Amino acid sequence: MGAQNPDDLLSVEFYWHEPVDKWASEEQGKIVKRDRMPFVRIMIPGNQNSILETAVTEHHKMRWPQKWLYWQMKEGLIAGEGQVHGWSIEDWPELDEEIRRHLRFLRFQTVEQIAGANDHQVGQMGMGGLALRRKARDAMATRMDSHVREELDKRDAQIEELTKAVAALQAATAPQEQKTLSLRK
Repeated sequence: MGAQNPDDLLSVEFYWHEPVDKWASEEQGKIVKRDRMPFVRIMIPGNQNSILETAVTEHHKMRWPQKWLYWQMKEGLIAGEGQVHGWSIEDWPELDEEIRRHLRFLRFQTVEQIAGANDHQVGQMGMGGLALRRKARDAMATRMDSHVREELDKRDAQIEELTKAVAALQAATAPQEQKTLSLRK
């Protein structure tokens, strides 16, 4: 599969959270919440013991800029529309709804995350985890092959178009060259 950023294999979600103000709650004798603020939930897909939830810092924004941008667009904080980076499991026809729901529960969002899953993560997927990882890797390879084929077809079409244009220019300039040659004699 080649080199890959390990951060791309993590499940990262930005969301709004209203933290409880412990001191004010104790003073007033009731739950007092602070202002709504952005939080981030970071997790290794398939490992429910690895969940980290904390307030968003500049480090989080720099570490996952595309997900931060997507969340901001989704929340209407900035204009534009974004997409989740990678091949969404929602778009992979290999999965039925029950498996897709289980993978979402394990925080797998892309086929790339499934293809890059380690053995522990695959174990969390259940009985068909190894086969699913193999299918994801095969699907990624097939998708890459078709992408490369499309690019080669585009390049071949451009070369053919340029060859025709050169031939047309040569045909258009041939009479001029003949006149120039006859004048020199």
